[in-house]
This record gives sequence, structure tokens and C-alpha cells, in this order.
Amino acid sequence: MNYVFLVAGIVIVCLAGVDVLVSTLAPRGTGFFSTRLRSVIWNFFHWCGQGRGESRMLNYAGMFTVAAWLFGWILMLWIGNFLIYLSAPDSVLYSGTNASAGPIDKLYFTGYVLSTMGNGDFKPGGGWWSVYSAVISFSGFVTITLAITYLVPVLSAEMEKRKTSIYIHSLGASPEEILINAWNGKDFSRLTQHFGSLTDSIMSQAQKHVAYPVLHNFHSHLHQEALAINLVTLDEALSILLLYGHNETYTIEQQIYPLRFAISDYLATLANAFIEPSNNEPGPFRMERLRQSAIPFKQENEDIRMDKERLRLRRKLLLGMLENDGWHWGNIYMTATYESYDISRNKEVASKGKIKHYNS
Repeated sequence: MNYVFLVAGIVIVCLAGVDVLVSTLAPRGTGFFSTRLRSVIWNFFHWCGQGRGESRMLNYAGMFTVAAWLFGWILMLWIGNFLIYLSAPDSVLYSGTNASAGPIDKLYFTGYVLSTMGNGDFKPGGGWWSVYSAVISFSGFVTITLAITYLVPVLSAEMEKRKTSIYIHSLGASPEEILINAWNGKDFSRLTQHFGSLTDSIMSQAQKHVAYPVLHNFHSHLHQEALAINLVTLDEALSILLLYGHNETYTIEQQIYPLRFAISDYLATLANAFIEPSNNEPGPFRMERLRQSAIPFKQENEDIRMDKERLRLRRKLLLGMLENDGWHWGNIYMTATYESYDISRNKEVASKGKIKHYNS
């Protein structure tokens, strides 16, 4: 008996088993190896896409991560169980002659048993080795089943993530646009009526990102589907309301705070994805269009400057989230990607017949 191989094999199998169980069944986070592998894969795709959120290369990072997890778990179980078989010369025998199998044959037998019960060329060496072979076969089946079971809610959560992003984007493609669209002449009721749904949706996203941190690896190159962009856009609009709104007229602090808390809850999940506040400074609040509109905002004063300083770390974390996803601060001030297809916002283009196909 080679105890070095035996101990090494047991350790690898245990590490793989713990990583599988923590990643697929634990309500928070992923296993040690899965977490590191997820980070490595994202950094690789981020590098391949030249750090550009518009790169379609980043769209494949999520699915590749999940596939790498599955193959990584199977590989760890394969190597660990192979070392355990290798620790004893009579652990695997040739079926016809009962002679001890060689290392390559044991490697083949281990892989076969992980997926099935073998094809009859080899057999376990009797006694406890037969029991152990049955355990290996069962563990392989359970690992694949857990991985597939984990994948289904992850894909569902990714669709919900994009739905939330599009919902926010529909309110406005920039902080100014959100506020201008919401102003009805006396208050922001056009915006506040969405706060309940947005709070529930963003809190749900936060919890799903806690349970499935791999969601941070799923990316869309489309602005309206990129939650990082639209969440920052919404938060920036709320910050402007909190900073420059008049309490006695239309500021809605008590209505804002639940939504603000939901966004903060989502930002708390960034640590699981190794996302930290940016070293760069976010751009200043853009008030030009808002000042030109009919919305009465406060003028800059010392209290506002102090409150802006308190928001500095939050905004740097928002920028860190944007940069990790391949975007930059200017992306939150871009116009809607599908604006040219929206007849209600583009009557001039529609009148020229350029989008008649969408006006059926």
C-alpha cells in the first residue's frame, strides 16, 4: 500500500466534494476552487475583449465558467480516485486473468466508473474495492446531476437580470433622461410609481448574486441589457434627487431609501466577485440639461458639497463595477440603443419612412 498516493487521493476527492456541495447547495457563495477559477476565467475573457464592454467575447465568459466548473470537478474526482486505486496493486484487476491492472488501465477504469459501472474489461479487486467502486460511480452521477440542477436556476437568474436592466433602461438612458421623463411639472410621480417594482427586482437580483456569484461572469454587450450600466444610471439619478431636490416641494426621500437600500444590497455582493472601488474618480454630476429644464433644483452649496464627499466611496464602487464589466462612466450618459426603433420618440425618422417595417 502506497500511503502517499492514498492520502493525496483522499484529500483531492474531499476537496472536490466540498467544492461541489458548497457551490451548488450552499445559500451563499461558491467553493474555494470554483471562486478562484471564476475569477481567472473572467479576467481572461476581459483581457481577450480588451476590457471593452461592447466586445462580444465577454458574452461567453459565463457559460464557459459553468462548463469549466463541471469539467474541473470531474477532473478532480478522476485524479483523486485514480490515486486511491493506484495506492494498492490489486485494487483493479483484469476480468479474464485476475492479474493486477497497470497505472494507465487504472486511470481508464476510474474514468469509466465515474460515468458508468464499467464495460467488463476490468473489475475492482474484491472486498472493499468493490464497494468503493460503487461509491465512485454514485459520486460521479451526483456531481453531474448537481451541476445541471445548478445551471438551470443560474440561466433563469441571468434572464431576470437582463429583464431588470431593460426595465431600468426604459425609464431613461441617462440620469438626466430618467429625471426629465419623470417630472410632470410638480413632482416625480412618474418615477416613484416604479420604485416598488424596482426595489423588489433589485433585491431579488442581490440575493441571486449571493447564491450564484457566477452571475457576475454573465455579460451582455448591449447597453439596455447591461445591468452594471443601468444600475449605475438609476443610482446616479437618485443621488441627484437626494442632493439637489427641495424637501419642501417634491423630494421623496422616504420613497427613495428602500430602493437605495436595495441597490446597496446589490453592491455588497461585489466583494464575492473580487470587485473593489475604482482607483479612478467618477465623473461629476451632470446638471446642465437638468438646469435647462423646468425642474427647480437647489443651487450648489456647502451642504451639497459635503454630501457629495460622503457619496464619493459609493460612486467609486459603482465605477469599479462598471470597469470590471468593461464599461466606463461615460456609458451611463449615452442615448438609448434602440431609440431609433421607437416611433414615439422618433417621429421625424418615422415620418421619413426609415422605420416603416416597425410601424406595422
